[in-house]
Amino acid sequence: MLRLTADGSPTREIAERLRLSVATVRNHLSVITRKTGGRNRSRPVPRSLRRFRDL
Repeated sequence: MLRLTADGSPTREIAERLRLSVATVRNHLSVITRKTGGRNRSRPVPRSLRRFRDL
């Protein structure tokens, strides 16, 4: 989900590709945004991707 978001994919496309509902994708992105202190979904993505890569 983070990679698709980082690539600029719209929410509907992310949902279709991951076989999730649009509401589920929006919820996951809002949780990621809130936990990383972002104000929109574009800012927390690079930070989250860096953390994921470090695992």
